[in-house]
Amino acid sequence: MSGERDDAGWLGRFASASGGVAAKQCFFTGFVLAMSLLLAVSASSLVFSGPYLAAAAALVLMTVLTGVVRWASIPHGWIAVVPLFDIAAAGLMRDVFRADAAAVALFAFLPALWLAYAFGQRGNLMATAAVTLAISLPTVVRAFPDIDSVVITRSLLVPMVVAQMGFMVALARSRTLAERARTRALLGEKEELLSAAVTQERLMENIIDTIDMGILVLDRNGRVAMINRAHQELSRYASPPGQETPREADLLMRFPNTAIPVPEDQRPIARAADCETFSNYVVGFGPTRGRGRKVSTSARQIIDVDGQRDGAVIVFADVTPYFDTARRQQRFVAAVSHELRTPLTSILGYLDLVMDGGRVPAEDLAHLEVVSRNAEQLLTIVEDLLATQSVQDSGIEISRTSVDLSQLTRRAVESMRHEAQAKQLNVAESIDDTPEVSVDPSRMTQAITNLLSNAVKYTPERGGITVSVREHHGAVEIRVSDTGIGMSPEEQTNLFTQYYRTPTARQHHIPGHGLGLSITKLIVLAHEGQISVRSTEGAGSTFTIRIPQLRRSSVS
Repeated sequence: MSGERDDAGWLGRFASASGGVAAKQCFFTGFVLAMSLLLAVSASSLVFSGPYLAAAAALVLMTVLTGVVRWASIPHGWIAVVPLFDIAAAGLMRDVFRADAAAVALFAFLPALWLAYAFGQRGNLMATAAVTLAISLPTVVRAFPDIDSVVITRSLLVPMVVAQMGFMVALARSRTLAERARTRALLGEKEELLSAAVTQERLMENIIDTIDMGILVLDRNGRVAMINRAHQELSRYASPPGQETPREADLLMRFPNTAIPVPEDQRPIARAADCETFSNYVVGFGPTRGRGRKVSTSARQIIDVDGQRDGAVIVFADVTPYFDTARRQQRFVAAVSHELRTPLTSILGYLDLVMDGGRVPAEDLAHLEVVSRNAEQLLTIVEDLLATQSVQDSGIEISRTSVDLSQLTRRAVESMRHEAQAKQLNVAESIDDTPEVSVDPSRMTQAITNLLSNAVKYTPERGGITVSVREHHGAVEIRVSDTGIGMSPEEQTNLFTQYYRTPTARQHHIPGHGLGLSITKLIVLAHEGQISVRSTEGAGSTFTIRIPQLRRSSVS
């Protein structure tokens, strides 16, 4: 290996335009001596003549000097002395041979090319001038006065060839230097860009690490490309015992307020990897026992400059404190509602006494009836508020029994079929036979009926409704799909919030108080189930209820 490095260093110095003086000189001297031995076979008297040997000795001496001199400390221009000296020595050798000087004249080519290689076109001019003085001029002077066109042509042939070859070498050198400079510039730019990219990446990592929401970035192949500290903490919290770096499919993740694990294909990272975009998809993190955490997830797809998908970004926000705040606000509303119910009941009681006394004129009686109707409506709203809060505080009272949800759903569909026919809606059923589950049949019928009622209410005439029941991932799944007005992602975010009505529903003047879906969700949660919705604005909605199997205990 050391020999290879030495060879590479020697060749590198030899190929260098500004270095390798000793190496080039050794090569030239060795070439001249080897050629001289060949010439000695046919012209030994000339080769071993005094002038020829003196020129050869001068070359050897110059070679020794080039090995002694420290060229790195000498200005670059002084290097030209060596090839110029070589050309002079070659001229002396050529003069010894005179008429038979064609082969010896070739000695001048190597130092001439050296000059062109080391100094470009300026070196080519020096080489041409030196060859002219050392080889051509003595030939002309020797032929004087018998100078003719043949003599001039022979005299100028070597300088012309040297000039042409030197020009090509100098041109190649200039192009090589330009390409080398361009390469260095590109390498410099690449290093700057790489440094900027590394700096930008570190800055981005520091920024996302300071955010208290979990952030995870996927590449186009669904592999994790970046993850911040907050998400690592969430993952550790939801990791099964004994697993430090689990896959998402192994995390303890369930639907909020339920014991139902989120199926692998419905987990946030899996949905984002499947090119899905969503907002405020709430899941429960952590073990079933204990308080756990509610985490709101959102995903957006990354699109590159060519419009192609390049990955996805998923954000995980711990919204447990917001749920706690909302619960406190609901309790405050319930307290206010409780204070309103007593005086409203008294007002209605005294209105009944006045209206039944028979002493009120007919015109005033009509006014009192308006007052009574509005007071009753207000009392209904107050009682709904109290009933909803009571359910949230103590849970819906349910009496479980073994029930066939497929049959229960068929009966609910039949009960709503008349309303659907009144709007000329097509109701399709895809109800499989499923195992019996432990539920409250009355409450579950109420939840299914609420979904069917909404489907009828929000689907325009001649639309369609599809009801399906199946067994899926250890739960019985009930789906109600419609071709109604649908909802935007923002509307779906607050859909199960009490008294929330979508702007689309208000624009279409569809009646309702915004309590049906919130009560439906409470019923499903009381059965440790889960309810979800997927909807596209203008294309309809699909509501899904999942009830876990094999729950036989009676729970209130």
